[in-house]
Amino acid sequence: RTASSNRRRGTIRSRIDPIVAAHDRGDYATCLLLIAQRSKLGADLLQMKGWCLLLAERPAEAAIAFEAAGRAQGGKNRRDSAYGTALAALRSGHTEQALIAARNEGLTKEQRRTISVEALTQRARAAFNRRDYAASLYSLNLRRQMATEPRDLSMLRGWAHYHLGRKADARTVFAALD
Repeated sequence: RTASSNRRRGTIRSRIDPIVAAHDRGDYATCLLLIAQRSKLGADLLQMKGWCLLLAERPAEAAIAFEAAGRAQGGKNRRDSAYGTALAALRSGHTEQALIAARNEGLTKEQRRTISVEALTQRARAAFNRRDYAASLYSLNLRRQMATEPRDLSMLRGWAHYHLGRKADARTVFAALD
């Protein structure tokens, strides 16, 4: 590296550090304020903006920032932006869009698993809410192959069995929860 490229990297790093510090301490409002003060946002700042928006429970805006960052990046950073886009879609309730985003950018195995587990959770809840208890159980069974089932989903499982007339299965699930 040349001295000027090292100076340039140092200048960029010093501009981003307060933003990273705000993000790391969970101060997403300050993170977003500092980013908004920048006249031009490069891929790294767009990605950081996406994470701050997502963690500030503003998933629709986060998706826009991640998509912009993804267009401006390559390699690992592009993959991380695709992951952020998929998480934002999940938080917005756009399950299928999240799965498409996860498929398109070569996410890591762990990132794909995280997206799949959450997507199956959303599918199970949506099926239950529309009284399609068999579909709810199907999604719960697929999800259970990938991750431990939390208590709220076990309750959902028990009630799905109950509504399908599988009282013994429902009692077994409910007994395991007590």
